[in-house]
Amino acid sequence: MTDEEYVKFLTALAAKHVYPRGIREPELERLHNNMNHLMQLSRQLQDLRERPGDRGQRDADIVKKEFLTSLRQAHVFDGFAAMDDVGILEALDDAPDAVFANLRRSAIPDEDVQFLYRAGIENPELEITITIEYGKRRIGSLRE
Repeated sequence: MTDEEYVKFLTALAAKHVYPRGIREPELERLHNNMNHLMQLSRQLQDLRERPGDRGQRDADIVKKEFLTSLRQAHVFDGFAAMDDVGILEALDDAPDAVFANLRRSAIPDEDVQFLYRAGIENPELEITITIEYGKRRIGSLRE
């Protein structure tokens, strides 16, 4: 499938399933805040990975405990619920093999790359490349 064909396919799939008005303004605000919170948690995790020995053991244990408490309180599944509310999950269920087998970088919005960067991912393009290949090989080949 060419880039043009893929865009047409995704557009048709979205026209069939996606209803942007499925999320109301207060829910959108809450989702935005939750995504910002998850981005902050990701940055904290990156910092903890990069500098595990910068603190004494007692301080490191306290920071780890605080991080785990924040992570438990995070609304991780709100993004999936929003995708379900607007029909994105239904669209993916309709044609996962075609969506993921043909996934390419040009289909990933630059805003997503910037989000990953703000979330502390040092090289978002590398992560996207790996994720695309995973999607093509693992998800794109599924028939169920």
